[in-house]
Parts: sequence; C-alpha cells; structure tokens
Amino acid sequence: MFFSKFKKNKGQAPVSTEVSNAQNVESNPIVTPPVTSAKKEDEKTKKLPFLLRILSFSNKELIFFYGQMDTLIESGMTLIDSLLIMQAQTKKKSIKKLYDEMIHHINGGMSLAETMYLFPRVFPTVQSALIEAGEKSGNLKNVLSQISEELEGHQDFLRKIKGAMFYPVVLIVLALTMVTGMMIFVI
Repeated sequence: MFFSKFKKNKGQAPVSTEVSNAQNVESNPIVTPPVTSAKKEDEKTKKLPFLLRILSFSNKELIFFYGQMDTLIESGMTLIDSLLIMQAQTKKKSIKKLYDEMIHHINGGMSLAETMYLFPRVFPTVQSALIEAGEKSGNLKNVLSQISEELEGHQDFLRKIKGAMFYPVVLIVLALTMVTGMMIFVI
C-alpha cells in the first residue's frame, strides 16, 4: 500500500505521483475551454418563445435547411444573408420566427453552432457539434454538404425499407383475411 503512491520510472529513483503531478500542473498549466453549464443553456432556451421551444423539423426540412445553407455559403454569402434568404423563402411563420431568432443571436456574437444548440428539438446535438467543428476548422461548407448528403442517404434508406416492407405486409393481411373468412364461412 505504501508503494502505491510511488511511480517507478526506468533508470530513475521512485518519484511520488502526487508531487510530480503538482509540479506538472504548475509548470504546464492546462488551458481548458470554458464549460457552459446545462443551467445556462436551459436559461437561454427558456428565454425563447414557447413556440420555438417546441418547434421541430422533419427530415425533409432539415435536408432543405442544410442543402440551402451549403449552396448559399458556397456561393460566398454570409451566414446572416443566407438565413435572411431562407427566411424569405419559407412560408411557415414558426420557421420564419426561428430564422429571425437565429439571425438575432448571430448578430449578437454567437456562432451558428451556438445558435443551433439553443434549438435542440430542431437541430440534433450531433449535427450542431459537427457544425461547430466545421466552423472552428474553417470547413463549414464541407460539413454542411456532408450533413445534407447523410440526411438524404438516410431518407432514401428509410424509403427503400418502407417499400420493401409493403409487399410482405400486404401478403400477411391477405392471408389473415382469407383465414378469418374460412373460419367464419367454412367452419
């Protein structure tokens, strides 16, 4: 037990891990990014209008959002201008209000990803994290196109699954109908 506090290094005398860790912290301070607590995020989300807190996008709307953002950003437009164009194109009032809130937060100094984190029902956290990585690395265009392609591929896969399941379901329903008819009329 006494020796568990010591760390053996090859060719060196045993050194206490407590002392060496304390020296490492003093000599090499680790700079960590500020951690936003869940309470702060909840407070920001609670300040949003009720309709925006319960708003959610369908898969088609997400594909449209990421596809349009990809096209507009790739053509050299700013985030604000892209969102303004998308806001003008949409017909739903709730989505227009969402774009308005996003524009307001981005004008206030937040990044696109931080703004998307405020709307977890609209933008899944994984997608917001990908956008954040794209913004930090300077590859936002690539990330937007990859998310759009991934969502389109997922939607095509679901469509194929539904199409493949249609025929067996029809056969099962017909078989059950025939068996029920035989049980009622024959027996």
